[in-house]
Amino acid sequence: MANLTVQELGKQSGVDRAAIHRWESGECLPLVDSLSLAAAALGATVDRFLTVPEAERTLADLRIVAGLTQAKLAERTGISRRVLGNFERGRGHLDNARAAALADALKVSETAIFEAHSRSNTLK
Repeated sequence: MANLTVQELGKQSGVDRAAIHRWESGECLPLVDSLSLAAAALGATVDRFLTVPEAERTLADLRIVAGLTQAKLAERTGISRRVLGNFERGRGHLDNARAAALADALKVSETAIFEAHSRSNTLK
């Protein structure tokens, strides 16, 4: 991974250096869009910064690993943000067609989508 100062990372990624400093200090968590930009500038993927083990990831975790906001995932899948938000909270029935759309957009298997939805269900 690149060895950059906060100022250099901010300049290369287009993310405010003060925001990066707040992430590093633990003051706040990054937004998905900003984290994606910073990860790309570091030559990494968002997955590198996610501490949730792959076998424990929820639908929201899979979306974050893909570097997508709910709005962007909704746009790519044709699933409304409201329905997508419900799925991420473990609500609603996830049918095969929507699982396939999510799997395609998130670049994972449909099985991974159903398993992540099931884990989301346990977090209610």
